[in-house]
Amino acid sequence: MPTVSWLMPAFHAEKTIKRAIESMLNQSFQDFDIIIILEEGDITTYEVCNAYLKNDKRIKIVINKNERNIAGALNAGLERCHSKYIARMDADDFSHFDRLEKQVVYLENHADVGLVASNMNIYKEGKKPEIKYVNSIPDSEEIRANMLFETCLGHPTVMLRSDAYNWKYPIEKAEDYALFSELISKVKMAIIPEVLVDYYENGLTASYTNFEITRKSSEDISRRAILKELGIDTSNWSNSHFGWRYYDELPDDPYGFLIESKELFETIWEINEEKKLFENKTLEKVLNKQWELSKWIIRPYQNVETLYRDWKDINIEEIQDLRKRLKESIDLPDSIINYDNRRNSYIRTYKETTNNTIWLFCAADYGNIGDHAIAEAERRFFESYFNKKIVEVPCNCYRSVIKTVKKCVKPEDLILITGGGFLGSLWFDAEKQAREVVEFFPNNPICILPQTVFWENEEQWNIEKEITKKVYEAHKGKMILCARDVITKKIMESNYNVDKIILVPDMVLSCNWYDSFAGKNRTNALICLKDDKESVLSLEDKKYIEGIAYKYSNNIKQVSTSIIGYYNPDDRADLISNILNDFSEAKIVITDRLHGMLFSVITNTPCIALDNCNHKIKATYEWVRDVKNVKYVSGLKDIDKAINEVIELKQPDYSYLQYKDKFDSLIQGINWLISG
Repeated sequence: MPTVSWLMPAFHAEKTIKRAIESMLNQSFQDFDIIIILEEGDITTYEVCNAYLKNDKRIKIVINKNERNIAGALNAGLERCHSKYIARMDADDFSHFDRLEKQVVYLENHADVGLVASNMNIYKEGKKPEIKYVNSIPDSEEIRANMLFETCLGHPTVMLRSDAYNWKYPIEKAEDYALFSELISKVKMAIIPEVLVDYYENGLTASYTNFEITRKSSEDISRRAILKELGIDTSNWSNSHFGWRYYDELPDDPYGFLIESKELFETIWEINEEKKLFENKTLEKVLNKQWELSKWIIRPYQNVETLYRDWKDINIEEIQDLRKRLKESIDLPDSIINYDNRRNSYIRTYKETTNNTIWLFCAADYGNIGDHAIAEAERRFFESYFNKKIVEVPCNCYRSVIKTVKKCVKPEDLILITGGGFLGSLWFDAEKQAREVVEFFPNNPICILPQTVFWENEEQWNIEKEITKKVYEAHKGKMILCARDVITKKIMESNYNVDKIILVPDMVLSCNWYDSFAGKNRTNALICLKDDKESVLSLEDKKYIEGIAYKYSNNIKQVSTSIIGYYNPDDRADLISNILNDFSEAKIVITDRLHGMLFSVITNTPCIALDNCNHKIKATYEWVRDVKNVKYVSGLKDIDKAINEVIELKQPDYSYLQYKDKFDSLIQGINWLISG
C-alpha cells in the first residue's frame, strides 16, 4: 500500500482538473495513489481523468452513484483510501511540489498530531493572491477554540492520519467544518506555516453557489460544537453570533446585538473556567476575534470610541448607555435606523446618473465629523471648479451597492477616493476598500484626494503594502495620488510608482466655512482628545491635560469629533455647524485630533495640538504654521507654556483664500485626468 492517498472529488471540473492532477503527480514525494471521485454522468471530466489513468496506474476513478454532494463523494472516496495518510485536494487547486513531503515528515515527527494543514495562497478571481496566514499561525489550542465558531483550516491543504479517527464526513453543506468540529477534543490538529497549496476562489465553487445553505449549515455546526464541548444551549442567541457570519445583514438593534455578544462570550468564559477545556489565554484571543467580528457586523456603529476595547474590558452597562443614547438622541436622522432604505436610496441615485459623472468612494457615512467635513469640502470644491455633481459611494454601504455601481460607472467617469488619514495599516478595512476601487475600475481616471499614509513596520504590513503598490502600478497612465503632508509624499514616492504624486493640504482648508458657525463669546476651555488606536495618551495624561485647562477656565468642555451615528450627506451641514460652534465658543483648545486643530484654525480659536501615534498632526501643522495662535507641541510638559504664548495673541482673521493657491496642483491634475 502507498504511504499517501490523495482524495479529490470533482464535478464538471474539466477546465481545471489538469492543473490539479499535474501538481499531484509532480511531487518530490512519489509514494502515493490518487483517488478521484466523479459524479455519474460527468463524461467530460471523466475523459480528462481517464487520459491520465492510462499513463499512471496510481490514479483510481470512483463513480459516486449514491450521494450527490461533496460530503457523500468524499465518503465514497475514503472507502478506497487504504494508505497511512490521506491528503485532501480540490479539482481546481494546485499543490506545491514539496507539499506531500513536508506534511509526511511533519506527521512522522509529531506522533500526537492526527491532522495537519498548511498555509496557502488564495487566488480570488481578477485579484492578486493573498496569503491565508500572514503573521500569526494558529497553534493546536487556538485551532480547537476556533472550531467553536468556524473552521480555520484550509480544507484542500489537510493531510489526515488514517488511524487517528474513524474518518467520515457528516452530510452537511459545510462538510469540512462539520468534520473538524467533531474532532475538537478527539484529534490534535496543526498548521504548517509554509504555503503548500494555491487555493482558487471563483463564483462556481460550492461555497458561492450554495452560500445561504452553507451559511446556515455553519451556524448549526457552531451551535452544536458549543453545546457538545461546553454544554451551552445557544438557542436564545441570534444567528449572527455563529458560523460564517462575515456577510450577515445589519441587525435591527445594533447595540442589543453587541449586548448579546458580550453575554455569550461571558457565558462561554465562565463555563470554561469551570470545565478547563481551553487555555484561558487562547480562548480570550479567539473570543476577542469574534468580538471584532460582532462589531464589524454592526458596520455603521463600529467606530464609536467606547467600542475600541476587547470584550472583557467593556461593560454591558456601557453598551446599554450607547443604545439608550442612540434611541433617545433627537438629532439622529431616520436613516440611522433603516439601513435597507439608505442602501436602496443610493442604488436609485446610481441608476439615475448620466454621462461624465464624478464618483466619490470611501466617503464618510459614519460618525467622524472631520471626515464629513472633508467630504463636504470635496463636494464644494468640485462643484465650484469643475461644475460637476459628485455621486457618493459611502464606506458602510459599499459592499451592498458595488455591483450596481460597477454597472453604472462609464469609462470616462472620474473616480475619486476621499481624502483623510485611513491609507495604510491603522484602518486597514478602508485601505482595502480604496485598493479594491482602483482594481474594479481599470479604465477610469482615478484621483486619491489628500491623504495621510501610515504603514506599521511589520512583515504583515510590508506584504500588504506591496499588494497596494502592484494595484496602483497596474493603473499607471490614469492615476494621481495626493499627499496631505510632506512625510506622506515621501512614503508615496518611495513605494508607489504612479503618474503623479502631488502635495495638497487637507480639503477642509479649501472651503469658506464662515456661514457654518456664529462668532460667540469665548468662555470655556475645550478639550478634544482621541480615544482610539491612534491615541498615545494614557488616562493619567488626560487628567493632567484637564488640570492644565482648569488654570485658564473654570468651564471645561469635552467634545469629540467622533459621535454615535450613521449619517447621510444631507446631515453633514448640521454636524459640521454644531462642532464649529463648539470651537468658536472656546478661549483655548487642547487637542490631539487633526481636525480638532483645523477646526480651531477655521474658527480663529487658540489651540494647542498634541501628537498621536502617526505623523499626521505634526506634518499637517506645517500648512498652518503661520496661524500664530495655533501651536504644535511634542510633549505634555510644553502645554502650559504654549497656552500662555497663544492665548493673549490677537485673534487672526482666517481666510480660506490664503490656501487657495495650494490647491492649484490638484486642479491641474484633475484637468489632466479628465482631458484624457
